[in-house]
Amino acid sequence: MINGLVYLDNNATTACYQAVVESMMPYWSQVFGNTESIHQAGRKASGVVEQCREDIAATVRTRPHQIFFTSGATEGNNFIFSSYARTPAVRKRVAVSAIEHKSVLKAAEALAPLGFDVVKLPVNTDGIVDVDKARMLIDDSIGLVSVQLANNETGVLQPVSDLVELAHEHGAYFHCDAVQALGKMTIDLQELGVDSASFSAHKIHGPKGVGFIYIASGSMKFPFVFAYKGGGQEHGLRPGTVNVPGIVGMATAMRMLPSDAKIHEMSELLRRFELGLVASGLPCVFHGDRAERLPNTSNFALCGIPADMLIANLPTLCISTGSACNSQEVAPSDVLKAMGVSDDEALSSIRVSLSTQTTEEEIDYAIMEISRATSRLKELLS
Repeated sequence: MINGLVYLDNNATTACYQAVVESMMPYWSQVFGNTESIHQAGRKASGVVEQCREDIAATVRTRPHQIFFTSGATEGNNFIFSSYARTPAVRKRVAVSAIEHKSVLKAAEALAPLGFDVVKLPVNTDGIVDVDKARMLIDDSIGLVSVQLANNETGVLQPVSDLVELAHEHGAYFHCDAVQALGKMTIDLQELGVDSASFSAHKIHGPKGVGFIYIASGSMKFPFVFAYKGGGQEHGLRPGTVNVPGIVGMATAMRMLPSDAKIHEMSELLRRFELGLVASGLPCVFHGDRAERLPNTSNFALCGIPADMLIANLPTLCISTGSACNSQEVAPSDVLKAMGVSDDEALSSIRVSLSTQTTEEEIDYAIMEISRATSRLKELLS
C-alpha cells in the first residue's frame, strides 16, 4: 500500500520509478542548456536527447529519425488530425473506431465543421473492431484511419495489422493510439506497419507531460502540413523548447519496461483477481473477457450496484469507472455502449488496472474490500 492506498488504476497513470526520478535530477539544474543553443551547455543537452531518441527507437524496434518528442499521446493524436485537416486536396472522409480514446474521437469530430465526414468503425460484443464491417466502410473516399492498439477501458487488443492492410489497400494513412499497450506487450512498429503511433511516458512509470510520436516516413516525407509553427525543434514537427528532463525520464522508463516473465506474472495476478471476485459470490459480468486482452486490465459490472457509489465506499482502493478523462461524468461508458452493453450495466461497471508492482496481498485485499462494500450497498439499496 502507498500512503494507505491500494492503487489499481494504472491505465490512468502510474507512479514514477525511483530510478526515473533520479535520472531526471541532473537535467533540472546541472545539464540545463537549451538543446538549440550552440554553446557547450546546449550541445551537451542536445546530445543527451539524441541518445534518448536512439534508446527509445530501439525499444519499439524502429529508427531514431522516426521518433519525435511530444507532451504525450493526446498531443500526438491531435497533431495527426490537425495536420491532415490543414493539408490541401486530402480526402474528406476519415475513419476511427467507435471505442477510441476521447483524444482521437474529439480530434476527429473537430474536422466536421471543416467539411470532413467522420466514419465510426463498429465493434462486436467483445469490443473488437469488426474487420468485415470495416471492409465495407473503408474505401477510396477515406484518407485517414485511426484505430488504437489496445482499449484503455477493457484492455481488448485490436486487429491493427489487418486494418492497416485494409487502409493501405485504399491509399489511406493509418494512425494508431498505442499508449495503453506500451509496457504490457511487445511493440514492433516496423512489423505493425502503421504510418504513425502515439505514446505517453506516464503510462509506463515515467513522468507526466512527455511522450513521443512515431512517424514512419520521418519528418522530410510526412505527407501532411505540420500543424504547429515555431522555432523548428524536432525537425519542425513539434517546435518548442525541448523538455530534456522529461525525455531523460521517459527514456529511463523505456529501458525498464517489464520482461515477458514480469508481464506473465501480472497476467496471473489479474486472473487471481477475477477468479477471486467470482469465488466471493459477486454478481460479476466481465467485459471483453473472451477476447485477447492486455495482461493488466479487467472491466466488470457488479450488476445493480452503481459504480460511482461503490467507488465512494472503497476509500482505500484506487479504481475507476473507465477512462480518467471521463471520470467526472456520471454517464454510461461510450466504449461499453459501443459493445452493446446496456446503460444500467455500464453504469455498474468498474475498471481495475494493475502494474508489475502490484502484489498478491493487494489483490486479495481488493477482492475483500469490494466484496464487503458490495454487501453493504446491497443492503442499503434493497
